Amino acid sequence: MNRKTLAGVLAVIAALGVAPGGHAASTDAGQAALVGRGLHLLGTSVWVGGLAALVLLWPGLWRARLAGVAAQGFSMLAGWAYVVVAASGLMTGYAVLGAFDPFGTPYARLMAAKALALLVLGGLGAWHRRRSLAGLDRAGARSFLRLAVGELAVMATAVALAVVLSTTSPH
Repeated sequence: MNRKTLAGVLAVIAALGVAPGGHAASTDAGQAALVGRGLHLLGTSVWVGGLAALVLLWPGLWRARLAGVAAQGFSMLAGWAYVVVAASGLMTGYAVLGAFDPFGTPYARLMAAKALALLVLGGLGAWHRRRSLAGLDRAGARSFLRLAVGELAVMATAVALAVVLSTTSPH
């Protein structure tokens, strides 16, 4: 196993190591919540970490004329991560709450806010695919970077909501 693969495996193990903690662990939801939380952490790590890395590496990628290829490749990965995050969030939410009532408890309201952030991120991702990636070679890096930084700000908000959610009682 090469160093990059080993680093990737260790990163996944580290991310999944915190899966038993937080709001899902404090319920009788069982395995569904635990699996959902693990998938949620993995999908979020790939998506947020990947976009952050792309933004940080962007100047060098642009100079090497690899920015378009990197952005297109990450776009596909981000799309799959979005599906994993959405599905695992639904799975965990249902396992913890048993039903969807976005106004029933503070926990449910926080989950609804995270779902709204996810929908906003899905819209930004669709915009990326249709507009900034398609015109990346013509328009340059600025429009891509503006949208990517905006996405990271919404992601940071969703992560902050997750932190509050992890300390909030589901009932």
